[in-house]
Amino acid sequence: MDESLKQKFLPDEYIFRQGERGNKAYLLLDGRVGIEVDGKKVSEISEMEIFGEMSLILKKPRTASIRVL
Repeated sequence: MDESLKQKFLPDEYIFRQGERGNKAYLLLDGRVGIEVDGKKVSEISEMEIFGEMSLILKKPRTASIRVL
């Protein structure tokens, strides 16, 4: 993967928040992130999973927040 496309996030940092306009999807290369809906954790995503794509496909605001665990 092109190094210029990689992003690093710190624990408890939000990658994006519910309600924001989506302009990209993500592939989680390492670690875990939590999925939050209305401020409550509902699930987790682990390595090699894609997230954030639904906002791009549906052309609607983000339906959840993603926070680094």
